[in-house]
Amino acid sequence: MRQFKRIISLVLAMTMLVSMFSVGIVSASAENATYILGDANRDGYVNIFDATYIQKHVAGYEGYEIAKDTIEFAAADVNRDGWITVFDVTHIQEFAAQFDSALNMGIGETFEFVDPKPVETEPQTEPQTEKPTEKPTEKPTEVVEPTEKPTEKPTEKPTEKPTEKPTEKPTEKPTEKPTEKPTEKPTE
Repeated sequence: MRQFKRIISLVLAMTMLVSMFSVGIVSASAENATYILGDANRDGYVNIFDATYIQKHVAGYEGYEIAKDTIEFAAADVNRDGWITVFDVTHIQEFAAQFDSALNMGIGETFEFVDPKPVETEPQTEPQTEKPTEKPTEKPTEVVEPTEKPTEKPTEKPTEKPTEKPTEKPTEKPTEKPTEKPTEKPTE
């Protein structure tokens, strides 16, 4: 009887461990599908620590990289312009200070993350046509050269002559002479 109780307690303990592990997986995957706008460090709160996290990302500190098209990027891009900049930091600071302008931006609200990466599918192949099983019954037609000459003459040459250069010189002379003489002699 004592051995039976040990086996039962062992089975119950294993069942509890398995159930805790599977619940943890479900809650983790459900948690990754949503984010809080402004929660850059993903601690569940929007506060000055998120502003500091973004500042370190913008400054290029190691360990504060935020990859584009990730849930972290969506949470940190507060103004939703597609970039993480000091403007996002400023909006989080305004939110922490309870400024009205930041309160109307959706900071602190939960949103669902939609992964923009395309789902990989297998490449589409074009259907292959079957090769003919029989030989063609007719020979291809041959090209036959014409045996007769054309009946019409080529078009005639143009009858008009091309325009010639003018042969006459202008008959009119300039009507006025220059009124002033140059005052300076040209330099040599």
